[in-house]
Amino acid sequence: SDKSIPSYSPGKLQYNTRYYWKITAKDSKGASTASDLWSFRTESKPVVETISQPSMPNGVDSGNINESLSYSTGGSSSSIGHSIQYQFNWGDGSYSGWSNSATGSHQWSSAGTYYIKAQARCATHTSIVSNWSSTKQIIISELKKPVLIVSTNNLDFDSTKTNLTFNITNSGDTVLNWNITDNQNWITVNPISGTT
Repeated sequence: SDKSIPSYSPGKLQYNTRYYWKITAKDSKGASTASDLWSFRTESKPVVETISQPSMPNGVDSGNINESLSYSTGGSSSSIGHSIQYQFNWGDGSYSGWSNSATGSHQWSSAGTYYIKAQARCATHTSIVSNWSSTKQIIISELKKPVLIVSTNNLDFDSTKTNLTFNITNSGDTVLNWNITDNQNWITVNPISGTT
């Protein structure tokens, strides 16, 4: 015939505690017998690791398209002393990837205003990450094309002038390479090329 199986629930147990137990059986006439005394210890209380928020990225506030700009962060720590890794969100949909270094560099391909931020994680338990840092605003500008400016429109020679000087400048942001040619045998130009 079916017999019920006795069970017992001890309720909520404490962490890192040894408990002792045994089973005592009694019959209908009051006779009893007991099992050996057994024991077990509960597990230690789990340690919950946390990673503190890193500092706002530090670096320049502006730059130009395709210019490599460097930023640094830091200040994060693990609550159980593990090593820290960092990554940057560059604000243009790209990330630096995780690194043991707290610095990173990036180039932006379009002009605009971007907001960059940093995040930290445990180097051992890589799924444990910090909140994102405060954001830093940076402005990326488009470089102005080189513009040639010559200081004179005419070079007037007479019997008393054998040498004339003029200046070549560049009002743009990028480098201008220039060359001068002459079409008369009596004119000598020096220098004939340069960079400005």
